[in-house]
Amino acid sequence: MAEKRKFTRIHLIHYLRLFDRKSGDLIGNLVDLTAEGLQLICEKPIAPGTLLEIRMEFPEQVDGEHEIQLNAVAVWCDHQLDPDLFSVGCKLIPVTPGKVTLIRDLIKNYED
Repeated sequence: MAEKRKFTRIHLIHYLRLFDRKSGDLIGNLVDLTAEGLQLICEKPIAPGTLLEIRMEFPEQVDGEHEIQLNAVAVWCDHQLDPDLFSVGCKLIPVTPGKVTLIRDLIKNYED
């Protein structure tokens, strides 16, 4: 399959946890991230087209923040090597310039 993303995804040294902003439930763990999208691992499949209202917690402050709130749409979902886990690719929508800066700083702090 041809690569469609503009930015290389950065793999992080920490699996940051992603929560549903409305319910507070854990959605999954962040695997990699760009200013335009993310990949997560979760225990339940997420159908492509699903809107995710995400709250991502940081283990330490980044630009004075302990979390970021994002909206994303699931683009694809596939099984991991572990049959009990799913990988989900998501597109972030819309991302403000301030959030792009925070995401880039987050990547700098946690990339492997």
